[in-house]
Amino acid sequence: MKNINILVTSSGRRVSLVKSFQNTLKEFNNLGKVFTTDMNPYFSSACQVSDGFLKVPRVTDKEYLPILKKFCIENDISIIVPTIDTELHILANVKDEFLKDGGYDTYFGTVLGNGGSWLELVVTRDYLNLQN
Repeated sequence: MKNINILVTSSGRRVSLVKSFQNTLKEFNNLGKVFTTDMNPYFSSACQVSDGFLKVPRVTDKEYLPILKKFCIENDISIIVPTIDTELHILANVKDEFLKDGGYDTYFGTVLGNGGSWLELVVTRDYLNLQN
């Protein structure tokens, strides 16, 4: 099985989320890692428990997406989990462009809410059944 690396963005204090992904990966993909991003990773408890982290500028900064994309390619990220509304909209709007340079076939999980499919929540490179 291929390694599955997960990136939780704007992780802040979402320690439970990071640990849940880490525990699940241990069961299904022991070599997978959970990475995090934050503007202040040294003050982020989630960054401190993750397998690695990246300091990023504000999501509205013009350099945010290039920095995030480079990190994802360098760390073979399979799943991106945005955690704030601002990121959800930004990543949903650039999903095709974001993954294009890596040459990946993409599968996008959508979240249904507010009466319809309104946001992209998880961006993955490979088809993956997380409900096993």
